[in-house]
Amino acid sequence: MAVIPMKAPTPTFKAELEAYRQKLLVSENRDQPWLPEAVQVLDRWRKHPDVEVAWKTLTRRLPSEAIREPAQFIDLVLERWFAAFRLEEASREGRAVEANVRSVATRQWRDREWASAAHRMEEADKFQKLGKEVLGHKRKDSPRKRFIIGWAEMFRNLCGQPLNNVICVLTEVVFGGTVTCEMVSNAQKPTTKRGRDIRLPK
Repeated sequence: MAVIPMKAPTPTFKAELEAYRQKLLVSENRDQPWLPEAVQVLDRWRKHPDVEVAWKTLTRRLPSEAIREPAQFIDLVLERWFAAFRLEEASREGRAVEANVRSVATRQWRDREWASAAHRMEEADKFQKLGKEVLGHKRKDSPRKRFIIGWAEMFRNLCGQPLNNVICVLTEVVFGGTVTCEMVSNAQKPTTKRGRDIRLPK
């Protein structure tokens, strides 16, 4: 009687995350300053209660060629986390620079250096306007909003749906805290009158 070999069980996504984590810790990136925070992201992902459900949703809803293996998707999430991380840094540094310029302008105004004070305040206003144009009015929330919109656009292109439940998990994994589907849905709505206008152009 022929013995039918037993098929090895498919590793869980949590196990894939653990294997990825171990490889990352011994890779050429092990001395990078961002590594500890990247490991925290992976740890939050491994411990998330919906880690397996989110992965099953992706493998069921997306084309097979879109995600060939778990490590490929983990790479993509970490790339987008790093982009959000850098945007958060830029936003914090921008606010600090603006506050410093306004502080100097205020001191110059008290010292009756009115021309210099007016020039610095004008530069601070320009800097603030530019920041709003690039990051939106709520600069502090911009990295998370852009992260959500980026995934929603990608999933819509691949399967016609934003997969908000999956985006909830990914956003909690990357930014921490609790994220609801309503928050994810609201983040995808236009925030300007022009963006909300659904009338066809004349």
